[in-house]
Amino acid sequence: MRQGGDSEFKYTADGAYHFAATITPRLRRFDPRADARYEVPLAMLRAEGLLAAGKRGLDVGCGDGVMVYKVLRAGGSAVGVDLSLAGLRMARAEILRIARVAPSLLRASATSLPLADASVDYVTSIEVIEHLDDADAHLAEIRRVLAPGGVLVVTTPHRLESGELQDPYHVVEYDGASLRTVLGRHFGAIELRGMYPDLLDRLYYRASGLAPLDKAVRGVFKVVSRCLVNPYVRVLKAQPRTGWRNLVAVCRA
Repeated sequence: MRQGGDSEFKYTADGAYHFAATITPRLRRFDPRADARYEVPLAMLRAEGLLAAGKRGLDVGCGDGVMVYKVLRAGGSAVGVDLSLAGLRMARAEILRIARVAPSLLRASATSLPLADASVDYVTSIEVIEHLDDADAHLAEIRRVLAPGGVLVVTTPHRLESGELQDPYHVVEYDGASLRTVLGRHFGAIELRGMYPDLLDRLYYRASGLAPLDKAVRGVFKVVSRCLVNPYVRVLKAQPRTGWRNLVAVCRA
């Protein structure tokens, strides 16, 4: 099971790179696509009423802590769990620096959570499942710690039609059908959507094919996403097939 080692290397080499792309005052460094990775699950938690006072949350594979921070900023509560000591140290430092609040963090495997049965109301698993060779153990642990009626939000890259892995640190990548199958072994109600449409990626990264113009378009995209609405958060697709780069699923215990 590939946990800890790959992320330990990434954090040592790149620092709190998720924070750098999302929670940054510098518009040039802000990445709307990366920010949507957390804002889409956050919107789903908000829609379920899970950011209300008294609701208990868990972010599995929290890394440098962006999801934990966003939950705290939205008024919710979440414990972050990760196997990477480097990631946890960065999560604590970044959240303390920005929010002036000490986050609740635990070092643990995604397949062995140090929480009691039925102890949380929701769990987020943000681009974790593709790193695991035993997704069932991960999902069984999440199901165990979720209270009755609890919610899991999962995101993961959408498998390419070729089957070629998009990241050397990934073990398994899923299409909609295979993700629904593995989630369905542990959860009865699943809502699956596509994120990151190819058309939006082309607009953001290479609108014209001319570098100066593309840079200008990307700058406008960032301003709109930061100040008004992020299209990557709003543009989702039920029953996604080709043309969508990520998947997000809401599962109910």
